[in-house]
Amino acid sequence: MRRHVQVALVIVMILYLFWGLALLAAPVTFQKILSTGPYDITTTAMFGAGLFAFIVIFAMTAHNPTYELRHAAAAGVTFFVFVAIYLMFISRTMPLNVWTVTSFLINLGAAVYLLMSLTETTMKIGVTRTRRSRPKKKKKKSRRVKRRR
Repeated sequence: MRRHVQVALVIVMILYLFWGLALLAAPVTFQKILSTGPYDITTTAMFGAGLFAFIVIFAMTAHNPTYELRHAAAAGVTFFVFVAIYLMFISRTMPLNVWTVTSFLINLGAAVYLLMSLTETTMKIGVTRTRRSRPKKKKKKSRRVKRRR
């Protein structure tokens, strides 16, 4: 399972690296792809930098996928999915084009997989805890009094 989590994280890292570099290198062009609103260099650059922060978290998680780091990565990707759902379908400020829909589907797939891996880990932890019973109490040695005959 560790290997599959690493593959999912590397895929999301590549996606976020593409968007982060694009937003920092050519903010005007790629902001039009992501938003129907007015262009703002500060917001666009901060979003690109935020994607690099997620890349660092995902790289740490891919290197050492502990439960806590996987939980943080899953929460981050899931948050991106919910924000994308809101922006695409409720407020309609993010256009539905090939780039945004593909990114959304990759994020959704990674979020579902990471959340499933957390559930699997939790179930394993629960199984091992139920298999282990409480430590057996040591029987007290009975003191037999030797009777003299």
